[in-house]
Amino acid sequence: MLLDIGTGGGEVLLTINHPHHLTTVTESYPPNVNLCLQQLAPLGITVKQVADDGYLPFDNCVFDVVIDRHEYFLISEVCRILKPGGMFITQQVGGENMVDLGKALIPGFTSQFPVHTLINNVEIIRSQGFEIHMQDEAFPTIYFNDVGAVVYYAKAVV
Repeated sequence: MLLDIGTGGGEVLLTINHPHHLTTVTESYPPNVNLCLQQLAPLGITVKQVADDGYLPFDNCVFDVVIDRHEYFLISEVCRILKPGGMFITQQVGGENMVDLGKALIPGFTSQFPVHTLINNVEIIRSQGFEIHMQDEAFPTIYFNDVGAVVYYAKAVV
């Protein structure tokens, strides 16, 4: 049993090719929920709308694998819904992402989430009894070709 927390429209999930009848997704953003109901549910994927991905509407020990690509999670909830020996795979955008751009555009800028780092999150996850098989962190350089691109990016990513 696979759970995708905060699946968006399910585009990445569908590339995994997991058996649909063994797949469940959560989503909180209403337009994406509608998209999931139109695109994923007819395939046999269970779609659950949630108000807060930190609290998952499932019984204990249901899922073998929980994946989460950029969505907020509470590790205690992930631990609760995973079967013993289950696996949690996540990719997060940390609190230090694009800090240089923020500092260049906003006088006195500070990260809203300074403790949302790989080191801190690994410790939190370990504290719940998880064994870490792989961890990585990257701060790629992003180039903007003109001021319009910076303005567009700043409006799109608040």
